[in-house]
Amino acid sequence: MTIRIGYRNQRYDDIVPLYIEINAKFVFNRLTSKLMDKPALVAAMAADGHTPHANEIAPPSPGWARSNGWTYPVPPYPSTTATAGKPGSFDHDIPADLVAIKALGALGNTTKWTVDQWVVLADASLAHWNGTTWVVGKAPA
Repeated sequence: MTIRIGYRNQRYDDIVPLYIEINAKFVFNRLTSKLMDKPALVAAMAADGHTPHANEIAPPSPGWARSNGWTYPVPPYPSTTATAGKPGSFDHDIPADLVAIKALGALGNTTKWTVDQWVVLADASLAHWNGTTWVVGKAPA
């Protein structure tokens, strides 16, 4: 195993990255066993003239959380944007159901979606923006 010196002299190995990406907002620091704000971490690295590479911030490998025995809560990262499509998409966490997406408001939408556009919610139901609120199913003709 090769040991290298990582960002700010933190040690990590070539097999497992120092920071495990949880989502667009959070990373897990292997040395401190804590969640960190990813944009703030990347900004701090950039301020020091450092660009993170694959051995510093990487997505978790399959089974990572199960194999190391660590458990930790991942804070919710609610979506702020829903993009129409067939299917559409969210910029962050997928709302659980119709009630949850309605609670988030328009999610950046100002006009009703066109025919057959929709998003898939976490409960596998479909929803679309009718110009006023979220409605179940695909946008009608």
